[in-house]
Amino acid sequence: ANVTLDNVNIDASDTNKAAVTVTGNGTTSIELDGKNTLTSGTGHAGLEKNDNTGNGTLIIKDDKNDDGTEKTEEQKKAETESGKGAGSLTATGGASGAGIGGASYRSGSNITITGGNITATAGSNTGSGRVNCGAGIGGGAFGEGNNINITGGTVNATGGEGNSSYHFGGAGIGGGYNRGANNITISGDDTKVTATGKDGGAGIGGGYAGT
Repeated sequence: ANVTLDNVNIDASDTNKAAVTVTGNGTTSIELDGKNTLTSGTGHAGLEKNDNTGNGTLIIKDDKNDDGTEKTEEQKKAETESGKGAGSLTATGGASGAGIGGASYRSGSNITITGGNITATAGSNTGSGRVNCGAGIGGGAFGEGNNINITGGTVNATGGEGNSSYHFGGAGIGGGYNRGANNITISGDDTKVTATGKDGGAGIGGGYAGT
């Protein structure tokens, strides 16, 4: 499937559902045009891709201008360096869900980012009880993040954060709480990645108590 998000704003935070879910065993490519925002409800990833619903590959890219013409490599480089002009995606998970990847108790694998300005933030614990957190990109709580490949663009990934009493955070890129990660690759001279784990989660790797 080839999908274009063009200045989309989907807020499912009050529905206990995911804003967008990717399933199946094939390749799903998402082209980013303009500014796009996906916000999901409790237990779900902002842009959800669960291993239990298919082992396909999700590719997030910014290969085209808004008028449909192809971007040159020089243009992509300039957009990454300046922080201007690139298509963007802000994906925010609900509590226990990843920003991009798995829902609660679900792993999120086979995710590739080749361009765009990506902000992926796992859901945090804003209440008073225990909530286990997911990764910015990768697994939800109790979910792994495997085969994550970033080859271009600007990526900011932040794991879920606990409250004042419970500190069961997720990785920036990789595993959610209590789970690890494998095969995370970042390449490209013009790729910019900031990965921040929270409450014991690694920047890149496992969530709190994950290996």
